[in-house]
Amino acid sequence: MAKTLKYAYYPGCASQAITKEASSSTRKIAKALGIELYDMPKANCCGAGLLTDYDYDLSIAMNARIFAQAEEMGMDIMTICSTCLMVMSTANRDLKNDPGLLEKTNEVLAAAGLRYNGTIKIKQLLWVLAEDYG
Repeated sequence: MAKTLKYAYYPGCASQAITKEASSSTRKIAKALGIELYDMPKANCCGAGLLTDYDYDLSIAMNARIFAQAEEMGMDIMTICSTCLMVMSTANRDLKNDPGLLEKTNEVLAAAGLRYNGTIKIKQLLWVLAEDYG
């Protein structure tokens, strides 16, 4: 590992409320390996897949809000929640593949003073360890 690995850390709602040991263990592993995790205190819930079925546009906007915050931090997002990984990866893919959707979503984000340019990646802890850390 030549460079310092830094990630916007998105633990997910479950690991903050129900399985706190998952998040605390992740932080200890990252610290031991020299991986820097930066909290996203203004991040909202990803919608856990349920919101996507109810209101796709709202789900995309909520996830883009998270992405915009990570983009402002200059970091990719790392999560430990498999549901968050799936939901956010799908939203990110849709935004990157549909310029019209990205433009429409950025109009919504503008009300909060945010913009998403489509530059971040969503990663899971194990991917970070295998692909980035080595």
